[in-house]
Amino acid sequence: MVQQVTNTSRSWKAALAITIAAGAFVWHMLACTESPMAFSPDGKNLAFVTMEPYDVDDGLIAGKNLFRLMVLKDQKDFQVIEQTKDYMLSAPCYSSDGAYIAYLKVPLLTEDNRKQFEQMGKYETELKRIEKESQEALKGLYQSDPPKEKAPDTNLMALPDIESNFELYKHYILAPPELPAKLIVRDTKTDKVISQTGVNMALSDNVMMAYLTCQPVFSPDSQWVYVPAGRMVYGVNIKTKEQRIVAGPVGAGKFGVTPMALSPDGKRLAVLTGDKDPVLVLVNTDGRRTIYQRLEEAPSLSGMVWIDSQTLALLVPKKTENGKFMSQLAFCNTNGELIRTLDLQLPPLDDENKATGELALSPDGKSMVIAFMKNIFFMTAKGKVLKHIEQEEKNILVQSVFTPDSSQVAFKRITEIKADHPTVTAIEFYTPDGKAVSTKNLPAVNP
Repeated sequence: MVQQVTNTSRSWKAALAITIAAGAFVWHMLACTESPMAFSPDGKNLAFVTMEPYDVDDGLIAGKNLFRLMVLKDQKDFQVIEQTKDYMLSAPCYSSDGAYIAYLKVPLLTEDNRKQFEQMGKYETELKRIEKESQEALKGLYQSDPPKEKAPDTNLMALPDIESNFELYKHYILAPPELPAKLIVRDTKTDKVISQTGVNMALSDNVMMAYLTCQPVFSPDSQWVYVPAGRMVYGVNIKTKEQRIVAGPVGAGKFGVTPMALSPDGKRLAVLTGDKDPVLVLVNTDGRRTIYQRLEEAPSLSGMVWIDSQTLALLVPKKTENGKFMSQLAFCNTNGELIRTLDLQLPPLDDENKATGELALSPDGKSMVIAFMKNIFFMTAKGKVLKHIEQEEKNILVQSVFTPDSSQVAFKRITEIKADHPTVTAIEFYTPDGKAVSTKNLPAVNP
């Protein structure tokens, strides 16, 4: 299981203050104070979002931080597509034909909204107290053990249809106030918005977590966008505006962050869910089948990648005899069954950071990059380490992503320019064997 991380210094550890309380978030979120990136299919454009400054204390409040959606064109020029202080912008994704770019736009709270939110938290705490007292009082009504319930007649039992189940789950999940988020789709040639679809997200602290982890993904035919929002995964048709629930309830940890990966053929979504008992969920996107596979150890939230349409790779910890953990790639089929493993010859990990890795695999299947905290390993797909880079704590590379032709790897460079406020300062490119290629410094913020 994923464990709490010790909070030893405010500057970088503060970035995880609200997640550490959940006991289900990992150290890599400390470094990944920025969201994932995406290459266009031709590899010419790299799209990403930044938050400036990264300030957890006011991260949910409108007007405090600037979110910028940018595109780096041909590793030369940056273009700001959208910037706002009133909305959180999620990581973007490109359609497979390169015609569209999509991202989630979540409204941030006003000061009055935040006060209401804080009162809601106090109200929920009081409800739990009352419920506990009621249960204890109920036990006191019995002189002996409560009477056993009569077993139901199974001949009269029937399961509701899957859509009814999803709607029932949605009712409970979205019982708190909702944030009226929007899925934005833009034309990549003109940058004009061609589609806006409402996607409600339950109001909770996961707004900040969504910024760090949420990334929609297009179907191979560029018609559907799959969106992780709160504890639900929605499918949105950008042409017809049809919207349906693909998976739910899902979510890793208390705040319901939903790591997911779409198979190359678009037929299956892999989703991680659960906290103390991690579960791999494999969902057919046509809604016909869902498989739940219980896992022995929680994989890294950024360690799930499809090798091909039939094989899913998970970066998981494996306990050794001395109590430490080694890193392992576990390969599963479309039923969630383990088909093989690859033990990685990397430094051992302790219980606190055993599931904190970031995994990126090259499209040609020959190379991979694995990052654990300050350590980056450039490797072959067979597990051979080609280069190891150990970084400074407050000046690190994060969110690796390969170019479509597998010739280079892009990173975000995060630096603490101002005390307690780390920010993305550059985009850097490396070869798959770890040789530096180029650095592009981000443009200054234009108020």
